[in-house]
Amino acid sequence: MAVKGNKKKAEGLLLEARQNFELAANAQAEEELIISAHIPEEEKAEDNDQILFADFMLDWLEIVRPSIELTNYISYSNSVKGRIVPYFKEKGITFRIFTNMPIPNGR
Repeated sequence: MAVKGNKKKAEGLLLEARQNFELAANAQAEEELIISAHIPEEEKAEDNDQILFADFMLDWLEIVRPSIELTNYISYSNSVKGRIVPYFKEKGITFRIFTNMPIPNGR
């Protein structure tokens, strides 16, 4: 769009593309929540015992994506994919180790 006078048109197209992207992402997140709600608690517990923490973090990243700013998503994505996932995948640490940890009071 190098033609002069198209700035407003380009901004409108960008806004529309962002809204469509957010709508699709929100719909996917809602669908995942609905599916998750129909899984029995015993089966969820078994899944938590088996899931790698690295995979959990990748899933979390996609779940929070529609609800956070793009710059935050990019920052989280770089941290998760660049450091956290490689470390925990190499160690083979499952999500269970974190679900059994006590949460400290206050912080």
